[in-house]
Amino acid sequence: GFLDDDDVFYENHIELLVDEIEKKQTNIVYADSIEAIETKDGNGWKKRVHSSDFSFESLLVTNVAPIQAFLINAKILKQTGGFNTNLSTHEDWELWLRLAKKNDFIHLKEVTSEYRKRLNGVNTTSYNIFNFLYTLKLLHKNNRKELPENRNIIKKQNSVEKALSSQCLKTRRSEEHTSELQSH
Repeated sequence: GFLDDDDVFYENHIELLVDEIEKKQTNIVYADSIEAIETKDGNGWKKRVHSSDFSFESLLVTNVAPIQAFLINAKILKQTGGFNTNLSTHEDWELWLRLAKKNDFIHLKEVTSEYRKRLNGVNTTSYNIFNFLYTLKLLHKNNRKELPENRNIIKKQNSVEKALSSQCLKTRRSEEHTSELQSH
């Protein structure tokens, strides 16, 4: 299992995931989670359930669940080679892609954890958005061989890339505007 410093396991997280692994005789299970986004006033969290059924085709477009939602047999993790330490973002998603080529993913449709997105930019996604776009495109490109000319998936990948590119452009313009204001 995995736990980042700003994520939370609910009391039953480990127990439910281990039970599911044993019941289904599988090596990889993930559960639903709560995405908590810090409110603008910084005094609370807006929450929504993150739930995504597994399909390899969906995984080729975007990650299916946050890292803390997963429980993976350590033997399988070791056989796959673990995380790609050359990536500074998407290392979990890249690992899921490699694991999914040889393993089934079981989705437990029960909320067992929470991950948080802060407005102050300390989350990987917001803090390093340009690298996030780079690795997203890299993973899409590296896994295109898994798509026998599936135009629908490629179209979805392009859409995700375009949305993140737009977000990067807004971030760049905001940074430039802030820099201009500070220089005056």
